[in-house]
Amino acid sequence: GKTMSVKGMAYEALYCAFRSLKPGVVMDSGKSKPYVECLEDNLLEGVFRRDFENDLAQGSGNELAEKFRAIHSSAALAVNGFAPFKQNQEEISCALWPTVGDDWLEGEKPLWRFRFEGKYCAWPENTPANLDLVAEGDEYIVAVESKLTERVSSRKKTFSKLDEYTRNIRDDRCNGQWFQAIDEFDNQFRHLDFAQLVKHALALARELKDKKVALLYLCWEPQNWCDFDTFRTHRREVTCFSDFVADGFPRFRFMSYRDLWAAWEKPAEPVWLEDHCARLRARYDVRL
Repeated sequence: GKTMSVKGMAYEALYCAFRSLKPGVVMDSGKSKPYVECLEDNLLEGVFRRDFENDLAQGSGNELAEKFRAIHSSAALAVNGFAPFKQNQEEISCALWPTVGDDWLEGEKPLWRFRFEGKYCAWPENTPANLDLVAEGDEYIVAVESKLTERVSSRKKTFSKLDEYTRNIRDDRCNGQWFQAIDEFDNQFRHLDFAQLVKHALALARELKDKKVALLYLCWEPQNWCDFDTFRTHRREVTCFSDFVADGFPRFRFMSYRDLWAAWEKPAEPVWLEDHCARLRARYDVRL
């Protein structure tokens, strides 16, 4: 028979994990890939529609209409991962972001305001960049781009609508590393969607230029990611890209969801977080 693609294997593994947790859930029979019929069925225990519905309804990705019901939805992964922090804001500390680890987070007040689907424009009439999650302190912001299986595809990544960006961006962003990354990496990567990250960064740099900002690229990987060229290549591409924009604004950080969960499982974290991580791992921490 035909060999299953890595993406197909990922869909299958995620679906099996989902089925073992929720054996009775009705699936959408009109879809070739696994989608739940009812949006609530895609939520982890302890995650509620009220935590994210207003946020997602205001985004431009039209996530709630259909995409959120996919077992492999990266928006659902972000919501399932972070919604409980919205409910327990008084307990959030900077330990939530072990990857950011920058001196400018040290000593900050640990209260965060969370919202899903933050929208930012690179210029006034520009189609907004939609960030999956935005967490704000008084002086700093972490904007998250969440990925599940999207970057498993393997075609050369190009920067679309470049002429619009060169025509409309005339300020000091033109001289920054994020803008220079367009020439540097166009058609270079197979798995990292560098163009999306650049567009996000240019929008954040315009709207939040007086803040301390990190763009956190948060990716799902299977337990045995090392066994697959797809995931190894993606990591190499991220490292290469990260080195190039290292001194740019916003700051760029990469982390896998598995590493984030491991950081959350440290004993000093809030009591509810241990159970939450166990549910996340049961649902998403799979082998291919």
